[in-house]
Amino acid sequence: MAESASFEDITRFLDAHIDRVDEAVAIRNGQAIPVDTYQPHVPSVLAGLLARQATLTNRLAQSPPLWDGHVAPLILRPMVECLISFRWIIRDPVVRANEYIVYALGQAKLILSKMQTEIEREPDGETKERLIQAAQLQEAWVLSQRLMQFVDINLGSWAGSSIRKMCEEIGDKELYDFWFVPHSACAHNTWQHVSVWNTKVCRNPLHQEHRLSHTAMPSLTLDYVHQSVRFFGELLTDFDKFYGVEVNGPDVLSSFEEGLFAL
Repeated sequence: MAESASFEDITRFLDAHIDRVDEAVAIRNGQAIPVDTYQPHVPSVLAGLLARQATLTNRLAQSPPLWDGHVAPLILRPMVECLISFRWIIRDPVVRANEYIVYALGQAKLILSKMQTEIEREPDGETKERLIQAAQLQEAWVLSQRLMQFVDINLGSWAGSSIRKMCEEIGDKELYDFWFVPHSACAHNTWQHVSVWNTKVCRNPLHQEHRLSHTAMPSLTLDYVHQSVRFFGELLTDFDKFYGVEVNGPDVLSSFEEGLFAL
């Protein structure tokens, strides 16, 4: 991208990209995702993960203030995890898509239980009314998919495995080593992120190079958006391979890179 690219040029480029992402999802909704009355949970989960990936890359593209190391990794990390989860699920889709759903229902049931306990303790008033409404919505969401007595609560991970082991199983350990772990540093506020982005060395030579708080905004870069498009493109490719979809024309990533280099 040329340094002289105007904000209007970048905006037009990103608007066209977002339209391509939305169109890519719409095409799969119309052509690829089957109506499976015997195993409806499989296409439901895979379609949801595809849309989740599309939503994250589009929201990042729409939000220039987030194009720095403070916030962009908070979007990129769940995109990496979404890709890992998708690849892990399609290796045994009937079983693993169900595990994915059942775990979430159990978490919702657990939250509902805690909300009900809080409602019992809360005195009558506006706060209690809001809690009751929230609990009713939570309960309705669970019941829309399964009777409450058949929902088990799993306090472990939904996959019964760590992200690292999931990456090893799908044969992509580099996805864990070079993308998931680095972006997790931002999500978990670990020192390798905080020291780089939120501190600066004191200039007093007598202070043994201790660090001070640093909140200055760094320069913004489209590289983070480019990364997000890569993760979306990879999941889209896996989705098409799983369902045997063939779409004519350049893919989303190629179109993005062509437009980026033309700016």
